[in-house]
Amino acid sequence: MHEVHIKVASMGNVGRMRCVERKIRCRLNGCRRAGIRHAPSVFDACEHLLGNRWLPRLKISPLSRISVVIGVLLCQSLHGQENSLLSGSFSTTFNTAYIGKIGTVFDRGPTLAQYLDINIGSDWTVELWSSTNLSGEPYNTTYGDEVDLFFTWHHRFDDIRVSLTGAYFFLVDLERLNNDVWIGEAEISYVKWGYFQPYLSTRYFGKIGSESPERGCFAWLGIRSTFPTGIRQTSLTLDLSAAESDGALGKTSGLVYARAVVGLPIKLGEHATLVPSILLQTPMGDQKRHPLPYTERNEAVGSLALTFTF
Repeated sequence: MHEVHIKVASMGNVGRMRCVERKIRCRLNGCRRAGIRHAPSVFDACEHLLGNRWLPRLKISPLSRISVVIGVLLCQSLHGQENSLLSGSFSTTFNTAYIGKIGTVFDRGPTLAQYLDINIGSDWTVELWSSTNLSGEPYNTTYGDEVDLFFTWHHRFDDIRVSLTGAYFFLVDLERLNNDVWIGEAEISYVKWGYFQPYLSTRYFGKIGSESPERGCFAWLGIRSTFPTGIRQTSLTLDLSAAESDGALGKTSGLVYARAVVGLPIKLGEHATLVPSILLQTPMGDQKRHPLPYTERNEAVGSLALTFTF
């Protein structure tokens, strides 16, 4: 028997706490309380409850729906609390295609991505990220469908910022571990150099199942910057980077790509921001000539994100 507890706590201006607990008991041969006769997993029960009662009938994953609900409730419950231990953000993003950090286009159709960041104190962050293909293909059948869970420690030492991340990537078939990967990532950046922040990042990919990609490492050298535009409530962000791989995931070793990401955050209010952006990428090294490239042609991907902070 599986049990899922969803607890939502909210505090009013007078400091009173109201706690609502939803307890869903799901059996593999049926979900009586959820109103489902045959539910093969907890995911189906969550999809039934969140999809049919709380959210519109969008073709997104149950975990995506859960992240939407938790994000909205956290924004509401922590609104106005200045000294809360928890802070964070929730975002939903429309992408014209899904291109990964390694440079590969996993889905050339439109995708919808959500993330929920929860900051615990000043040094710890937990993030739930998910994407869903919008091309009409069944869920769990394309690489546009993914759920990632990140745990990050980050700290600033004077002008140097260091972050260490552990993550688990649920790929395609979210209820099986046949092709999932885990990652370890480290980044160091110099945060006080005018408008520019140079950084060096490395990521190790580890295997989980028999169909998981090959192990290996990636490295990125880049520079980030934010420029004021002179227009009220807007700024211009820029991230320039180059990637190199040792052949991780069974692909070509050597230089992989050069990439530029340009964004234009537009403040809609104290806690809401709209961010249109474009990603431009070109292959480097032997990518165009190798039979197993990460990327073999120039890419341009547009995005539109709506972010709420709490």
